[in-house]
Amino acid sequence: MPQAGWSTPLGIWIGAIGTLALFSLLYRENRVYRLFEHLFIGLAAGYLIKNTWSETLKPQWWDPMVRGGHWPWMFALFIGLMFYTIHSRRYNWMSRISIGILLGLAAGQIFQQTAQEYIPLIRSTFKPIYNPPIPPGSGLTSLGLSVSNLLFVLIVISVLT
Repeated sequence: MPQAGWSTPLGIWIGAIGTLALFSLLYRENRVYRLFEHLFIGLAAGYLIKNTWSETLKPQWWDPMVRGGHWPWMFALFIGLMFYTIHSRRYNWMSRISIGILLGLAAGQIFQQTAQEYIPLIRSTFKPIYNPPIPPGSGLTSLGLSVSNLLFVLIVISVLT
């Protein structure tokens, strides 16, 4: 078993003191609680920014744009920055443009996915009531297949209404 360095016990002590400081709110709100609350929020925000850049933006957006030659992806930065204009009274109309673009792209993808999934199913429900003569040896009769198709159509109509 490898030996732990000095950072592991120090991290445990800092975590324990921070936990006790945050639990001091149960007694009443005090300066120690406020200090550790701000410290915790700052650490969480810093960790979020670091993780967002290193895990998502850099490998999936920056590297393909700079090294891969996907230069049109640069427009995604401007569309993303337009979301922050919602906090300005003067420029909040710009956020509506970016929201509209995002909703339009999402609606188009969902419509395409739904059409690819359900149109073949809908097409397969169009069965003829009257069938041409069935080749001998298939085990089906023309009347039996017609009744089966009629029953299928009636079930589909009754389920959809």
